[in-house]
Amino acid sequence: EAVPDGTCPTAQQLGDLIDVACTMIKTFLLAALRDDTLIPTLSKKYHAPYARLLEQLEARGEEAFFSEVLTRDVMLKHGAVLSETNDALVDVQTIPHSDPVAAAQVTVLGIPMKRFHEFFTPELVETLEDAGLHVKSQPNSVCIVRSGVDKATFVRWMCLHGHRYSATGAPFSLRHAIAFGDNPAVVDRPLTIFPDMAFVSLAPDRTKDPEGSHIIHVGNEEVGCANFLRQMIDHTPTVPTNSEPVSPATERSWWEGFADDNGNVSVDKVRQLAATADIGATPTGAVPATKAAA
Repeated sequence: EAVPDGTCPTAQQLGDLIDVACTMIKTFLLAALRDDTLIPTLSKKYHAPYARLLEQLEARGEEAFFSEVLTRDVMLKHGAVLSETNDALVDVQTIPHSDPVAAAQVTVLGIPMKRFHEFFTPELVETLEDAGLHVKSQPNSVCIVRSGVDKATFVRWMCLHGHRYSATGAPFSLRHAIAFGDNPAVVDRPLTIFPDMAFVSLAPDRTKDPEGSHIIHVGNEEVGCANFLRQMIDHTPTVPTNSEPVSPATERSWWEGFADDNGNVSVDKVRQLAATADIGATPTGAVPATKAAA
């Protein structure tokens, strides 16, 4: 299996993780009240919401603020603080329909990678690692998962079991897949190690991209991702509706815009799409905003 001991934290681990995550949010806000250089290190989506929180924290005091305003329930509620993106400060990513409730990971939003070690000290990280958990620093957040789980876990699982869910029984092929990530140097790196799978880098800094002919740089994080997907859709023939059976001919037609003569993803065609897209512009059309830079 992709992860022999399972992919989800245990119930005990999950409870402890939520406690740690809520404590980190409190610690960060108290530090930001004393250090006005902290908030600017985060993505702009955090600036206004965090400024409002700091105003209330300063006005009401620590005890009243955390017991009446930014309670544990508020930290866990999507949209309560980060209303524009409907994110939760402590995002417990549960498995749909799981009984009892299981979670794949816990993400602490609003902890900048540049200041990660000030809050997740080496001692705390070691304690979590010893408990069978892995801590991953991302540009604007910290993700905590079961040890052995990374961005490529699903890819490895598909390589092992994808044929079970194929209409034709054919094995899953990396040559029919494209991966995306805005942090290829760290958390998204596992997705870059498959030379047969194209990887679209959304990293703002091209120098962070690993070497490899399958790496295509787009950059600009969420905006770059949305514009690239729009460009891909615009260059793709009509996509079949869900009610239509997907015949080999239809599938080949769908891939035509970015596949080679053998039906595999053409890195050269994907690279051409990246080069022709107005990656820095605000996306238009029906492509939803992504959470690539959480």
